[in-house]
Amino acid sequence: MLNSAPLVLEVLKQNVTLKMSLFEKNDFASTLRHYSQCQVSFPEINKLCLEIVSILNKTAKLEASDLSLIKSLQKAGQLLWDQLLTRPVKERLKHAGITDLILSVDEELVNIPWELLYDGNNFLCLQFNLGRLIRTKEQVSVSQYRSASSVPKMLILANPTNDLKSAYFEGTFIRRQLDQKRKEISIDFKSTQIDKLYVKKNLRDYDIVHFAGHCEYDSDSPENTGWLLNDGKFTTSDILAMGATVSLPALVFSNACHSAESSMNLINEDYQEKNYSLASAFLFSGVRHYIGAICKIEDS
Repeated sequence: MLNSAPLVLEVLKQNVTLKMSLFEKNDFASTLRHYSQCQVSFPEINKLCLEIVSILNKTAKLEASDLSLIKSLQKAGQLLWDQLLTRPVKERLKHAGITDLILSVDEELVNIPWELLYDGNNFLCLQFNLGRLIRTKEQVSVSQYRSASSVPKMLILANPTNDLKSAYFEGTFIRRQLDQKRKEISIDFKSTQIDKLYVKKNLRDYDIVHFAGHCEYDSDSPENTGWLLNDGKFTTSDILAMGATVSLPALVFSNACHSAESSMNLINEDYQEKNYSLASAFLFSGVRHYIGAICKIEDS
């Protein structure tokens, strides 16, 4: 029988060293906790991260899986596995009789695709149900997470710019599937004529938001990163302004290009002082769970 308590992989960055502990969540309050450490070449890690994003961008354009690209992804993922984890952590992950894993990582490490670490047999995200907790040096206000509704309300925003046929069908498919569970979840669907004012006025009313559309990532001015709507962008600045008042949705699924992208620079001293990515803007504003993409996504 599998243990029900999840594993927690805690990774802290100190200069060119990673310190890590792997323990069961029930042991979090333990007085003593063992850690192991390894030195890391962050320039090489950055290069591997960029390579993985490039591979994902290529696979997104294919109608069917390309075995050579999958092999390339496995090789890059295995190099990350080799370099980022200590031997004790690798051994325990390989033989864990647990299916849930929480990654607790420093903010400087969020751009690493930990989910795609490859142990020689499987990607980490296929071996475990994965979630992330992020430690940040930023001053974090106490988030007023919304209370769970007896019947959660969900908003589907599909193809707001009216140029993504498959994104529209994705939204209608989700609505049809969940319409069969009307006693368990309430669904509202909107497409095409979605402007910034509509999103700002209505986003707080929902427990779950699914967005299928364009996202523009601005590496020079991250505050201008955001969802493309029919009259402009719903940006990280807009999100942070909204988060200062009433709680935002508990879950945002942002199915859009680069909607989870952040700076690739892991060792820049001013990393923590840079503006928020779209993902961090939602999280800092009270969204408890956020799912996005680190690469391009073809509409099909």
